[in-house]
Amino acid sequence: MNNNPALSLLLVVGLIQFWLMPALAWVLLKGQRDVAARFWFGGTACYAVTVSLFVVQTVLPGTAHLILSFALVTLMLMLMTESLRRELQSGPTPWGWIAALPMINAAALVMLHHQVGADVARVVQLGIVSALDVGCCALLAAVIRQKKSRALIFVLVAFMAVIITNLYRMYTFIAAGEPALLLNFTLSSNLGFIANYLSVVVYSFGYWGFVIEKSRAALRTEAKQRSRAEEGESLATERERMTLEVVRQREELISQLVKMQRAAQAGALSASIAHEINQPLASVRLGAEEALMLQMSDPGSDRLALLLQRIAEENSRAAGIIRTLRTIFGSYQARAEARTVDQVILATVDLVKARAKDLKIDLRLQLAAATPVAVGAAELDQVVLNLISNALDSLAAAGPGQRQVLVSSQADPKEVSIQVSDNGPGISPTMRDQLFNLFASSRSEGMGMGLWLSRHIVERHGGSITVESGTEVPGARFTVRLPRANTGA
Repeated sequence: MNNNPALSLLLVVGLIQFWLMPALAWVLLKGQRDVAARFWFGGTACYAVTVSLFVVQTVLPGTAHLILSFALVTLMLMLMTESLRRELQSGPTPWGWIAALPMINAAALVMLHHQVGADVARVVQLGIVSALDVGCCALLAAVIRQKKSRALIFVLVAFMAVIITNLYRMYTFIAAGEPALLLNFTLSSNLGFIANYLSVVVYSFGYWGFVIEKSRAALRTEAKQRSRAEEGESLATERERMTLEVVRQREELISQLVKMQRAAQAGALSASIAHEINQPLASVRLGAEEALMLQMSDPGSDRLALLLQRIAEENSRAAGIIRTLRTIFGSYQARAEARTVDQVILATVDLVKARAKDLKIDLRLQLAAATPVAVGAAELDQVVLNLISNALDSLAAAGPGQRQVLVSSQADPKEVSIQVSDNGPGISPTMRDQLFNLFASSRSEGMGMGLWLSRHIVERHGGSITVESGTEVPGARFTVRLPRANTGA
């Protein structure tokens, strides 16, 4: 080479280029997780060392440069094979094989060199390297199919060119006895040198193209994932908005149904309500007439003061009935309930006792819950009124006999229970399963909203409402359980 400056310059330029590729790869891939690319350019670095040995082969004694060169080429192909395998599947790196195969190859080359000579040993090594190249080509083809890579096609072509030139060098040795050397300026030698030189350039830049393809594919995948995430977030926001709208509409519907139910109850109780209000008003009228007569005949009579006191009491009674009506049939509001459970039951019974008397139904009370519950004003009245009215309706349709409705209440440290039971005909098993469904009614004139609304009110406040009817319970028994109000604040 010292006698050929042009060839020396070519080798030096090639050596710089061969070292530049792995060096650039190490810098550019720093901090990235592309382990496959690191294996590939690690193989390129092995080839750079091989070329360096080729340039300084006169420094090494005997055939040491040849043994190291083939060992490094084998290591290069093992690293590139591992790089391609990682593109196809995951798994631990077979470091044992990667380290062992170059050493086995070097040992085989030494043995062949001593047994059959350097030229035959070199040809055998070319065959081994060509076999490894064929394995790399098979992996390259699989990666190209899976990754749809155009850049790796150039790498595959470069490997195939090296395989063809190596096979041609082996053929010229077998056919013509020509040594399989590089730079002896024969046809096979020149083809081998040019193929090896250009292949390193092509598969280095070709693999860089593959790295860029992977980076772009990763960016596209990330963009798609981000787009899907944004789309999913948008859909979630829209679903949340629609859910809130459905909940709002549901609450509006329930509010309207509550008003309809109250209007229906007010109509059904109109005669009883009129009777209840008429009694104190009639008493007030009679008391007032008698008071006027006494004022004219005996202004200082004690009877006059008694009459005025009775007028005031009857007026308070009428006002109390009106307040109860406003509470039950007024606007649907969720203010805190200041009355106890027993007070609510007594106020509600006052509205229906006249109807119970007209129907000749014995309406009894067993109250033991002088405590408030966590239910808003008018809501508990609505539930109790529904249950008592249903019991009266059931007994009214049952015909004459000893008919009875029992309203009871109990309290324990955690909850309050209200029971409304009757000794009527009861509820059929079929009807019992759908009794609390909207528009389900056991009476032809019923609207099917009362028990549904009652369950909605009770469950919304953490309570429960159940019904029993059958052989163990004569008639029907409804039980409402509600948590006690927190009075510790």
